[in-house]
This record gives sequence, structure tokens and C-alpha cells, in this order.
Amino acid sequence: RGQLLDAVTISVKDTQERVVHLASVKKFLSPRTIGSIIPQDGPLPHDLLPGAVSRAFDPDVLGRVFPWRELALLDWLKHIIQPNVVRASSEFNIALSPKWAERVLNVITRAWPNTQKAHQDEVADLLKQQPCVPTSAGMKLPAEAYFPSVNLFKDLPTVTFSEGVPIRGNLEKVLQAIGVRKHVELQIVFDRCVLKYG
Repeated sequence: RGQLLDAVTISVKDTQERVVHLASVKKFLSPRTIGSIIPQDGPLPHDLLPGAVSRAFDPDVLGRVFPWRELALLDWLKHIIQPNVVRASSEFNIALSPKWAERVLNVITRAWPNTQKAHQDEVADLLKQQPCVPTSAGMKLPAEAYFPSVNLFKDLPTVTFSEGVPIRGNLEKVLQAIGVRKHVELQIVFDRCVLKYG
């Protein structure tokens, strides 16, 4: 097996043409789980077996025969927020592209029910530090964004998705977990009153 891994290289053309050495592979996508929802046209880890190859094999066999493990949601998220990855393309920069941020949040939402609580917490902690929420006032940190139902002040940055996706169910749970606000803090109300009435 070691000789095979050392000897085999695969030429792959996905987002760009590249050569993959099997010895460098550490993870693979499973079409049964997260692999079915991760965008293949976005940035993927360099140690990932190309999807064109992994799709042809049973994921249980890949994990049993080779020293590889299935790519997890957390692996993918950590990769796409790495500084070198976000700098490489504004199209796939979660802090600059509302469209990409929506896609990322959609992947997380779909995976959320089958994600262990400890991993949910790690995902939430990572996203809390990223201006990854598309709002009526541009991209914001989750703690700076509000649910659309918060309408006390018209200029508050409320979550806004281009497709008009309703915020309920697992999406609501994800947004709450990462810190999007459902209420206006009293301090903001007091500050606005002071500004308005002196």
C-alpha cells in the first residue's frame, strides 16, 4: 500500500488543472454525508482526494484500505477561512462575498442536525470571529447582525439573503448559535434615546 501511495499521481481538472500525489492525501469526501453538500467549485483542502476519484469508490472501503479519513464539516470550514484561502479569491471570501457566505451558511445548516454538539460549538466559535453574515448594511460579524423580526430601529443591520430564504428551522438555530441577535440590547436603546432627545 505504501509503495502504491508513493508511486501514483493523478492529474485532475476541477477549478484548475493540478497533479495530486496519493501520498499527500489525508481525507476524502463521502457522497453519503457532508460530501454531498460541500460546493465542489469552491476552495477545498489540498490533502483531499479529488471528488472525481472518491465518487467511484465506496467510502467505507477508502477509509478501511487507505490511511485516510472522511472530510468533516469542521475540516472544510477551517480550510475556507484560512487567511491564504480567503486572500486567494474575493469570490470565495466569506467576509467579502454575500453569495459565498450564504452558500457556506446553507452547507452548515444542512449538516447541523447530524453534527455532534461539540463540533457545532467549534463551528459556532469559528464563525463568531468572521464577518460572515449578509445584512441590510453589508457583511457583519454575527454579534453585529439582527434577525429580520427585529424592527425597533430601521437602520439596524438585519440578516438579508439574496434568495429570500425564510429564517426558520435549522437556519434559525445556526444563526442563533453563531450569535445573531434576536433582540436589541437595552444599552443601544438608551444610546439612541440620548442621541434623539439629548
